[in-house]
Amino acid sequence: MPDHRKIPEWNQSAQRDSVIVDPVAVVRQVTRFDHYTRRPTTNADRALVFTTGSGVVDAFLPPLRPSRTELAARNYRAVYEIDMGIHHLSLVQQLPSRGDAFLFQAEVDVTWQVSDPAQVVRSGVRDVPALISPRIQSLMRNASRRYAVEDSADAEAAVQAQLLGADIASDVGLRVSCTARLDLDAAARAHQSRLRHIQQDKEAAVPSSSTT
Repeated sequence: MPDHRKIPEWNQSAQRDSVIVDPVAVVRQVTRFDHYTRRPTTNADRALVFTTGSGVVDAFLPPLRPSRTELAARNYRAVYEIDMGIHHLSLVQQLPSRGDAFLFQAEVDVTWQVSDPAQVVRSGVRDVPALISPRIQSLMRNASRRYAVEDSADAEAAVQAQLLGADIASDVGLRVSCTARLDLDAAARAHQSRLRHIQQDKEAAVPSSSTT
């Protein structure tokens, strides 16, 4: 079995309060001798994914671990420790309004977790924000561009509805959920301010009716 005293090929070495972007915590190469030594031990919240030279990928979800007999029979060449914990990240993205005239600013709270550790290894995903950020933005853009900047509340509701239940990254073995808040960017705010001043000037120019 893989000797955990060996220097791993990859070790994320992240603390629990760190912002995790890589679902792969540790990667180790496995030799034939390892198969006949002790069974693997690892964190309780990590899956073990073993790969063979022919491309076979076998996942063992916690607390399951392969026996020495299984290890020897399969002739594994590498083992990945996959973080199965729940992780959070925040994204700030620009979204178009109707006619692409101005932009909304979206603050997106994202929760992600590995749902299929074997698929994570097959897909090779190592940077979750880089992978899901454009996918989330594409979903939100489809909704936001139906609304003018004056209708930011309706745009936010439409964006949230678009994200609710969306399958964002199951193809790479991830479960992702999002909550978005929309505001106006600086240019849109300036535009809104100019419109208010114009309206105030018009109202001030209209003479008030007096009664005698």
